[in-house]
Amino acid sequence: VEYIVDDISDSTCIVTPIYYSKETSQDRQTFLFDFEVVYTKVPEPNSDGEADYMSNEVKTRTTNQLQRYGRDEFIGQDEDQIKATIYEILYDIGVPPYRGIMKTFAEEIKSILNSPMEKLEKIKVKIEVVAHTFPEDETDAEGF
Repeated sequence: VEYIVDDISDSTCIVTPIYYSKETSQDRQTFLFDFEVVYTKVPEPNSDGEADYMSNEVKTRTTNQLQRYGRDEFIGQDEDQIKATIYEILYDIGVPPYRGIMKTFAEEIKSILNSPMEKLEKIKVKIEVVAHTFPEDETDAEGF
């Protein structure tokens, strides 16, 4: 798994398991992820190589997505396999695989896997990412 070095400390990832108040017969074959991604687009760096975060050109866009992924992609998998799955998830939702986001996401998923999952309804994931373009503005093959 290849990470993008997270030189932008303003990118964050918060993972919160949401539980039913009582046990239900929900789908036990998949995990439902509820993604909220806040993209902050900063202007290209100035001649000093610094992006101007206070510029009027800073724009934000929020997307919300529900995605299902098989529990077998996580349960019983080693750390590298879980990180590879997370990398694919980030690619699917248009988020650069910054090291900080990958690390937090993987740690939180491992924590959820080590807790009782009978009442797990969904996994809420809020990612705030700083980028130079919005995902739909990308033209290169990698999407980042």
